[in-house]
Amino acid sequence: MSHTPQHIESDIEGQTRFRLTKWQLFTATITAAVLLIFAISALNNSQAAVREGKLLSDARTPATAIILTQRESLLYLTRYSEYLAGGVDHQTVERARANLEVRLKGLKVQGLPNDSSIDPTFLKALHSSDELLMMAPPGILPEKLRPEICMMATPIIDQLAQATRALINSYQSAVDRQIHELSVAREQVAERDLGLLLLFLALSLLLLIWVGATSRNRLRKIRQKIRDEGQALSETREQLEESQRSLLTLQSLNEAKNEFIATVNHELRTPLTSISGYIDLIRSRLQKGMSGAEISPLVDTLARNADSLLDLVESMLSISRLESADFRSDFNKLDLFENLSSALFVLEPELHRAGIHIALEGERDRYIIDGNYAQISQVFINLISNAIKFSPADSTITITFTERVTDEGCTVVAVAIQDQGMGIPPEDIDQLFTRFFRARNAVDEHKPGTGLGLAIVQKILFLHGGDVAITSELNNGTRVTIEIPEGISTTEELIAERRVPVLQRALARITDAPVDHLAELMHEIGGAIGFYGCEKAGEALLEISRLPITSESKVKALSILTFALTEVIENGKTTDKGGEFEI
Repeated sequence: MSHTPQHIESDIEGQTRFRLTKWQLFTATITAAVLLIFAISALNNSQAAVREGKLLSDARTPATAIILTQRESLLYLTRYSEYLAGGVDHQTVERARANLEVRLKGLKVQGLPNDSSIDPTFLKALHSSDELLMMAPPGILPEKLRPEICMMATPIIDQLAQATRALINSYQSAVDRQIHELSVAREQVAERDLGLLLLFLALSLLLLIWVGATSRNRLRKIRQKIRDEGQALSETREQLEESQRSLLTLQSLNEAKNEFIATVNHELRTPLTSISGYIDLIRSRLQKGMSGAEISPLVDTLARNADSLLDLVESMLSISRLESADFRSDFNKLDLFENLSSALFVLEPELHRAGIHIALEGERDRYIIDGNYAQISQVFINLISNAIKFSPADSTITITFTERVTDEGCTVVAVAIQDQGMGIPPEDIDQLFTRFFRARNAVDEHKPGTGLGLAIVQKILFLHGGDVAITSELNNGTRVTIEIPEGISTTEELIAERRVPVLQRALARITDAPVDHLAELMHEIGGAIGFYGCEKAGEALLEISRLPITSESKVKALSILTFALTEVIENGKTTDKGGEFEI
């Protein structure tokens, strides 16, 4: 189906415009949604990280307070122990206790994790130590009171020491637990974000490959569309060129027709006018009582004019009959040399009147073709009549028979007709086979003719699988060469028909023959198959028959015959055109 250039451009533009399919749009939407979720999750994670960082940062102050409280507690226990040992006075212990109280109040202000509050045992032990300290006198503890107070203070000091160690451990456990919970939550969030990221990348890759494949397929279709349209345009251009050639041909035919009408009009009018005039002249002479001898030249002129009219009519009928759809031609074996001799016999009066000599180079029974005798005779008569028409008096027309083998391996008979006439202008040679066409110099010289003779020749040769070619030189003669495929004689046909059965029988006989009979049998078969066109194979068998015969001789003979039979069956060729056999 043809399209206008605007339609083609619009179609290609529509196909090259980037667009996604319904499912690709759906996939792109899901990908965008995953990206949005991932972005929101990343933002939330960032904010959570800030909060967690602040939380961890805030945990430093309680941790410092716990450590300082532990230190003051240990310092208090140390001073208390020194006081019991008599190393420091009552006031030093009270100062350490005051510092510890300040740190304990600071813990309450800083705030601790739920699981790290101060152990009540520590506070109870601390209270007991305060009571015991109040019972002791000011200054250095007297030595007489030391055993009693030390015995009462030892459990208290142990409880305070254990509670001090537990204070830092509980806080550390609470912080570790909190950090672990944050880590677990952070790991879950990270896994979720990783899943979203991987899903986004997978969907993006899928969409990219999908769109790429779709685009590639669309591009391939566009290229195919362009190729199809290019081919359509090329076909359209060829059709336009063919139409133009047809138009030029029709114009040429129209011009040829007009020229033909003018030629036929002239060719008909001239003899008819002459015939009419001579009829009146004969009537006048008959009325005057003239004798037959005086009227005879006028009758001869009438006959020549009638023959000219008959030739024109016959040429027109011949070209019409050859181009008829129901035209059939019967082919038989014919000798070209004999056919030409018959044509020359018909043309003998014309040759005699023109004073033209014939030089004939050929042999009978050598140049055989499959053809129609009457049509080939017409070819020779037309070509030789042209040569006579355009040759000067007392000149020679040379007719030469030759044979040649074509590139396809077929043998053709070539007949060349060379005259010594006026020649043909080079620019007119290509149009000589156009119906009704006549060379300019023939028209200028008022040579009679209709321009149908060569067209008839070409058509007849085409029906015979042949061809015709013309070479010419002005004022130096014209050479017309016809070529017709060579036929085979009846004897050759018979030999060709029997060649395969003869080779098959030869194979069977050698296969069944004992070794001691092989020499005689191969000698017989070698001569027989040589007669049937297998000379090389026959010579090879004869050569084997002259050598000592062994079982290997039989294998060689069978190989030669098998090869010859295969060549004949598959290629229609005989082994005489092949290579030598190894004996």
